[in-house]
Amino acid sequence: MVEFLEQALALWGQRQKIRLVRADSGCFDDKLLSFLEQRCLPYIVVTRLTKWVKREAQRVQQWVELDANYAVGEFRLTLHGWTTQRRFVVIRERVRESRASVGRKLIEVPGYTFRIFVTSLDGPPEEIWRDYNRRADIENRIAELKHDLNADHFCLKQFHATEAAFRSVLLLFNLLAEFQRAAGMPGVEEVNFGIPAYHGHRLGLTHGPPLAFRLKHTCILCLNQERDITIMKRPAASLLLCLLLTLAAASAEDAAAPPPGRIQGMVTLAGPNTPIHHATIVLVPSGRTVETGDDGAFSFSNVPPGQYALLAHMHALSDERKVVQIRSGETAQVAFSLRLQPVREAITVTATGQHAEVMETFQSVLSKQNYELTGKAAAPSLGDMLDGEAGVAKRSFGPGTGRPVIRGFDGDRVLILQDGLRTGTLSSTSGDHGEPVDPSAIERVEVVRGPATLLYGSNAIGGVVNVLTEHHILHQHPHEGVRGSLSATGGTANAMGGGFGSFEFGRNDWIFYASGGGTRTGDYLTPLGRIGNSATEMKQATGGLGHYGEKFSFNLGYGLQEGVYGVPVNSNEDEDDHDGEEDGHGVRSSVYARALNSTSLLAPRAEDGGHDEEHGHHGPVNLRWRRHNTRFHGIVKELGPFVEQLQLSAGYTDWNHTEMEGAEIGTRFFNKQFVYRGTFTQRRQGRLDGSFGFWGMTRRFDAQGVEAIAPKVSQNAFALFALEEVSFERVRLQFGGRLENNRYSPNGLPSRSFTGASGSAGIFVPLWKDGAAVLNYMHSYRAPSLEELYNNGPHPGNAVYEIGNANLRRERSDGFDLAIRHRGRRIRMETNLFRYQMHDFVYFQPTGGEDDGFPVAEYAQANARFTGAEARLEAALHPSLWLLLGFDAVDANLTSSRMNLPRIPPTRGRLGLDYRFKGLSVRPELVLANRQWQIAPLETPTAGYAVMNVNASYTWASQHLMHTVSANSFNLGDRLYRNHLSFIKAYAPEIGRGIRFTYTVNWF
Repeated sequence: MVEFLEQALALWGQRQKIRLVRADSGCFDDKLLSFLEQRCLPYIVVTRLTKWVKREAQRVQQWVELDANYAVGEFRLTLHGWTTQRRFVVIRERVRESRASVGRKLIEVPGYTFRIFVTSLDGPPEEIWRDYNRRADIENRIAELKHDLNADHFCLKQFHATEAAFRSVLLLFNLLAEFQRAAGMPGVEEVNFGIPAYHGHRLGLTHGPPLAFRLKHTCILCLNQERDITIMKRPAASLLLCLLLTLAAASAEDAAAPPPGRIQGMVTLAGPNTPIHHATIVLVPSGRTVETGDDGAFSFSNVPPGQYALLAHMHALSDERKVVQIRSGETAQVAFSLRLQPVREAITVTATGQHAEVMETFQSVLSKQNYELTGKAAAPSLGDMLDGEAGVAKRSFGPGTGRPVIRGFDGDRVLILQDGLRTGTLSSTSGDHGEPVDPSAIERVEVVRGPATLLYGSNAIGGVVNVLTEHHILHQHPHEGVRGSLSATGGTANAMGGGFGSFEFGRNDWIFYASGGGTRTGDYLTPLGRIGNSATEMKQATGGLGHYGEKFSFNLGYGLQEGVYGVPVNSNEDEDDHDGEEDGHGVRSSVYARALNSTSLLAPRAEDGGHDEEHGHHGPVNLRWRRHNTRFHGIVKELGPFVEQLQLSAGYTDWNHTEMEGAEIGTRFFNKQFVYRGTFTQRRQGRLDGSFGFWGMTRRFDAQGVEAIAPKVSQNAFALFALEEVSFERVRLQFGGRLENNRYSPNGLPSRSFTGASGSAGIFVPLWKDGAAVLNYMHSYRAPSLEELYNNGPHPGNAVYEIGNANLRRERSDGFDLAIRHRGRRIRMETNLFRYQMHDFVYFQPTGGEDDGFPVAEYAQANARFTGAEARLEAALHPSLWLLLGFDAVDANLTSSRMNLPRIPPTRGRLGLDYRFKGLSVRPELVLANRQWQIAPLETPTAGYAVMNVNASYTWASQHLMHTVSANSFNLGDRLYRNHLSFIKAYAPEIGRGIRFTYTVNWF
């Protein structure tokens, strides 16, 4: 049966979406039902009255009386051998002498007959029954074909005469339909079969495969004008299948576009069934979003017929996903009931440039909401927020400098975005430059692991981290009234404290918003004691307005962030590290550690009052930074028959930071950057869907002071890109390309220009129910960064004396990524295997010498490889208890010399539980890291460790308010451990035992 339906759907192709599958009791089979559910095909199937089905039907207590003779009820049942519970609709008919009843009798319930259907639809039971009964006239069509056109008793062998006879019947049927239409007679068009008149030559099968293999099935499949499928299991069905399916397909191709439909629904809070105000509903794959009103209701109008996924989202509650089939000119009803649960659906805008389900994307995507990140970070930095997620580690030079490392890639190979545009910071240029982010001030963070160069830039080889700041930027739609939030955070082990507030005011199509807050931490504590000069501080304020119309929407905002963070000092400069025997972390154990201690930037001399005569430093170094940021996001809709909309984004960033050596100004860095990006979203054309666009950047970099080792540089870049997707019945293909040019114009040094192309190809193949495999290939190009080209001098932030190379070639890579995914009700899993072959990889090549107290290293090029794996598993041990597992590993080295590359994360694992009871959530976890012994020159090995954390939260909600109190306890065993990716791990281990408390209230 499944093979039969696969062939039928392949013949139907992508002409139009199927609204409904109706089948008789011969199709009551778990394999078929699972196949339909996997394809998201709604169905109504007559149930065979087995012993267990009869028993459940007898237990139905609640009946809805339709009239004096009919009543409907329902129940849910998981039969033996099934993996999921399904809905059964029961039709009870009173036995009458004047009329024979259609259903069958249950001995234990005299006086009635019963008919039972199994269905995936959500409507009232009586509507399920009525919908199934609409198939009845198909029996007349079959009789006409068999008796009037002699379409029966065909030879089932592969024989040309069989196809000739079939074509003759096909032509005759079209001529008859044409005659009936011209004469105004009731014919095929008036019996809900919906086949307008066509001439026989329009329906030829010259482009199709031979028909003989389809003639062996013993089923009948019929499609009507509303894209309903009816399946009947009976002999000699092959000819009728091909005839009816071909006619319906031709009708769908040549008929005028059907009128659009509409979606209406309601979102409530599970339990009290209270309507939820301002819940967000996302329509996938169109990407349209709306919000619920005070009554919890929402609607989408002008929805083209087809199948869609709806996702309902509200902060801290579950995301609920439902699949709906939109019929031409009709309204679909959907109801959501959100509750607290550990596993949530996820939507990404970063992977494809528009809304898409994470499990359906070609790239590997991690999407984290702000309530999952608030209270997690020990400092307001992006690296701290994401550290420990699968495939993501933290590079640091102290608490304020954390930056994500993805699959072992760091610096200019990982692209950090804010709302789809580059942040304009200098975190990629040096280990002591941070990427400051307050988790309370964001909507969510999305991490696209693996090459993402096509949409965002040539330096996204490792991946992209996109910080999405505001709800109204992520979901471009208007809302009335006021919504906002307040949060407060406090913690031990580093004296953390902070608060944040935001509000939005919507009036008609306009919205005004503002937010502000700050976070500070003191010097943090470790099992070895306090780490001096490790305090951080961050303040921010944003504001803006937006207008959301039917054809044009825009959002204009301005933000100011400023702060300071310290570069930790070595308080034990002249002593041995007391735990150094096991893992080689003695302060003097390597050239790398001696370089750290020899520079007064890291270790001011106490004997002269903190004054270093040689270097002129006057105390511990603190970096004061400030960022001005202006952003514009606009959407122009309905541009034409080929282009659905244009998304235009532009941003100007003015970043500067000053290295303060005590009270004296050391080196100042300036980075002024203007970035713009335009993306045209195509209208779906048959199987083809996608987007194309342009991107550009103008950048001015300058450094002033004794440690300014790079000249003043102007950088200009421009790119064209396209990303296309082709959908077939069983598989989806994605392919794309990007052509990018980068130009550098330094003061007093030769200019360089680089032009290169990147390309990708991927395939998405369903493997089983709720499971799929995704294979991607990516060819990436990266222009060298200005630091790699032009740096020349001692660089304390990277602990080396850097010598740039103005003759570097462009860097290229070929990457493969294989993902196996499963998304079920009780188990969710994703495993990724990746390998990148890097050509002309730019790296630090130590020369063996020292200068100004630093080991000398020059930028060189060689081939390299990165190989690794990531996995995560979420399994329901009980409806309230989930098992959470994670794993990642990466190995990277030069292919010729086998030299290990620096700061590669060790193999890590994560074991956790998530227990939920009403609003309470308790999440213990054990984090395991292996010893990292595969080290680069100037590195020291790092011992393995095991760290225990326990997080708990309690949430209570009403129609307009939601309160969340959380307590995140970390390193409960007060374990002494070190981050291998820390530049100062020799004397600054990770934070010791502590706890952070967070309270958040949202009103909407």
